[in-house]
Amino acid sequence: MTDSEQAKAAENFSREWRGRGDEESDYQIFWLTLLRDVFGIEKPENLLKFQKHVQIDEHIGKIDIMTLKSKVLIEQKSFGVNLLEPSPSTGLTPYEQAKRYADNLPPSMSPRWIITCNFSEFQIYDRQEPFLKYIVENVQNFGTRKHKIFSYEEIMESKFQPVVIELKNLAEDYKKLTFLIDSKQQEHLLPELKVSDAAVKSLKVLYDKFQVEYKKIPQFTEYLDDLNTLMVRLVYCFYASDSRIFKEKNQLLNYLQSYPEKIRNQALINLFSVLDCEKNSRNENLDDNLKNFPYLNGGLFAEKIKIPELTSDINNITAMTANEEILNDFKRFNWRVINPTIFGSMFESILNPELQRNQGMHYTSPENIHKVIDNLFLDDLYKIFGRIKRSRIKNRLNFLQKFQDKIADLKFLDPACGSGNFLTETYKSLRELENKILQEIEKLSGELPENPVKVSIQQFFGIEKFSYGVAIAKTALWIAEHQMLQETQKVIGRDIEGYLPLGKNENIHCANALQIDWESVVKKFEVNYIIGNPPFRGKSEMTKEQKSEMRIIFDSWQGMGNLDYVTAWYKKAAEFIQHSKIQCAFLSTASITQGEQVRILWKPLVEDFKINFNFAYRTFKWQSESENIAAVYCVIIGFANFEQKEKIIFDGDNKIFAENINGYLQDAPDIYVEKRQFPLNENAPKMIAGGKPVENGQLLLSEDKKNYLLEIYPDSKKFIRPLIGGDEFLYGKQRFCLWLKDVSLEEIKKFPKIYERVEKVRQWRLQSTKPATQKDANRPNEFQEIRDQKSNYIVIPETSSGFRKYIPIGFIDSKVIPTNAVRFIPNATLYHFGILESSVHMEWMKIFAGYLGTSYRYSVSVVYNNFVWCKPTAEQKNKIEQTAQKILDVRKNYPNSTLAALYNESTMPDDLRQAHEENDLAVLDAYGFNKNFTEEEIVSALMILYKNLTSSE
Repeated sequence: MTDSEQAKAAENFSREWRGRGDEESDYQIFWLTLLRDVFGIEKPENLLKFQKHVQIDEHIGKIDIMTLKSKVLIEQKSFGVNLLEPSPSTGLTPYEQAKRYADNLPPSMSPRWIITCNFSEFQIYDRQEPFLKYIVENVQNFGTRKHKIFSYEEIMESKFQPVVIELKNLAEDYKKLTFLIDSKQQEHLLPELKVSDAAVKSLKVLYDKFQVEYKKIPQFTEYLDDLNTLMVRLVYCFYASDSRIFKEKNQLLNYLQSYPEKIRNQALINLFSVLDCEKNSRNENLDDNLKNFPYLNGGLFAEKIKIPELTSDINNITAMTANEEILNDFKRFNWRVINPTIFGSMFESILNPELQRNQGMHYTSPENIHKVIDNLFLDDLYKIFGRIKRSRIKNRLNFLQKFQDKIADLKFLDPACGSGNFLTETYKSLRELENKILQEIEKLSGELPENPVKVSIQQFFGIEKFSYGVAIAKTALWIAEHQMLQETQKVIGRDIEGYLPLGKNENIHCANALQIDWESVVKKFEVNYIIGNPPFRGKSEMTKEQKSEMRIIFDSWQGMGNLDYVTAWYKKAAEFIQHSKIQCAFLSTASITQGEQVRILWKPLVEDFKINFNFAYRTFKWQSESENIAAVYCVIIGFANFEQKEKIIFDGDNKIFAENINGYLQDAPDIYVEKRQFPLNENAPKMIAGGKPVENGQLLLSEDKKNYLLEIYPDSKKFIRPLIGGDEFLYGKQRFCLWLKDVSLEEIKKFPKIYERVEKVRQWRLQSTKPATQKDANRPNEFQEIRDQKSNYIVIPETSSGFRKYIPIGFIDSKVIPTNAVRFIPNATLYHFGILESSVHMEWMKIFAGYLGTSYRYSVSVVYNNFVWCKPTAEQKNKIEQTAQKILDVRKNYPNSTLAALYNESTMPDDLRQAHEENDLAVLDAYGFNKNFTEEEIVSALMILYKNLTSSE
């Protein structure tokens, strides 16, 4: 097959499989068709092995697909499955599952490549990357004993980043899959990410060495701006050399190496001056080495900076020797294929490695950026493009030209742009669409203007607090502009002049977005879309300056002190878009859609600012290309000052078409659950938080310490009670306490070791800065909060794994003291247990609980007191009591298993799961809910009940 025939076949294959594919029924025909139709393999069944068995510990696994010659292992998932999320059933991502299979195959069958696929994208993992790893390791360790080649074992233990091929782009990217039929075809698998990562690590070496030399410049303590500017300029120059913006490859490096070491700093200063000077204005006596450099302009080289001498002693080796090796090594990088979206953010972390942690900034991967921009506007633009391609041919050219004008007129604002990754990726995406438009125009008209490109980086506006972030964002856009121009040249088959000199690119503003009027950056009537990833920062992590900004932004909003920093951007955006058709979408922490923040933030924004949620991604794990991946969970919220007809919620594998999206990202009415002192239903039992000891560990006893006291004071048994917190309840741990309530100090003094502990409590509380704690020094023998029960009670752990379908709940003996790590209900019955342990209560809890990482945080005032209890008949109540008892009875069958183990989704016994399912059905019936209700439908129904109950408040 010719290249054009393969590209056409790939396009047809992509169209045929778009938007569908089942893991069980479709995957074999999908791969067989791909190899036969796209790669021309006459009998693809001879190349593929389906459902190959592999022994894993004590069970047999089945590999979806293996190629028999090229050593590729394929893990197939259904359409819509997130390939980076762990499966609820196994806790493993598709790659981890595939790797487990690979690790258990004999060496002769060990796969070189792993592919995970969900019918809409292929994620390709190359398990051998010696060349780049060699470069990265050696560049980092020049001049040290660590200068070595990676071993095979080290390579195999490395973290892999996949090459991602989207089905919709298969016509352009099908060659990246040629290794399926030819194991030698690996050059297509050198991903931009790895090149970017290797380049950044190399730049870090240069940065550190330059910093050492800057510190030696007399009376020049404020050198960081100059250093950062120098690094940004060098990056652009490296790119310009490789991509032939400079006429000669490696022109910069060759230029520097033509000068003696001692004057290379001056050579750089001279070069930057020339790059900022038009050729007709340059000195006639200019050095021959400088004459061939072009005029770049753009403001990147305008400012005069100091550059230190490029020599120093490091480990008895001059820095210049090391730098010489680094410069030579840079020649091995293909800077032309640097991905500016990825590279910009990685490079930013070099210029201030503490910045991302201290300011709450996180690098957003292209995948997550597309979750924002695709649903906000890009998918719609492609739908329009598709309709135009299907329109009558006599109208098509006119439609295409108007459509190109339309996308060239769109304006985008990122009010927290950082290194510009949202703007850069959006620009690239628009230009990719424009290239497709140009292809169609050329087919119809037979010709294009000399410079047919209309989409411009001038359509993109950003606000960034730090000057080096602005410089990186501008540079990333310039690089993206050049790369996309090269793509256009390929599409139309000829060169396009006009990239140089660089445009001023003045739309990226250095300012604090929370302290300026956004209209000073771009007028509201010009903006179409607001996008971005504002800083992540919890209420307890904000700096004094950030707290001050929040007070100004939210003024007198009730409860604003409990809001995350990111919410300030939502408030500013809501104000900015009033009475406009601007659409917004931000990626932010999931906490703003959980717990009390929902009422504080979204109630006024929806009711007073008329904000409408038009699409949303429910909580998903942060995915970043950064090594120090942020351990956070995120949501994406698309909103506007008007309502769209089609509202979509993305929830893991599911795409939900919603009638309304509320602040909890549920397809349900707008409700705002507030803290309540008592349960919403009058007849519901009261739940209480366990008691806080506040005694610096003096009244708490491990089993060993308890046994020691009993050994020396046998009569102290009357003072010792079992203690239960979350760990004790879930994991069966043993802990005890000295329960000295109502015991006089005279009695305690009979036990010197115990009295000594009590006195330590007194002294510790007296030293506290809290008045209440100081006051309680008067009763050092007691917990600060007393929760002494006279009857058995139901206990719920405050914190429980978010991977469980059911939070374990249980009955506890009255002699056991509950701590503040649990919530409990005195005098509770089997009926109460059955309701609370049901899927109805669990789904309510998952929406309204707070989160600590991946764990639920159960709240009495928010979750429990707002829970809507059913009104069962006597028969329904009796049925719930029976199913509740069955759950407790089944648990007794596993006396050696902890509740944590029993309720692990991967290891939950079948009979226990069945008992829960029977209980779920009994509770659903008591609520009048359909037994086939999904989790989504349960929550929606409960929210309607809640709204009806509270409508008169």
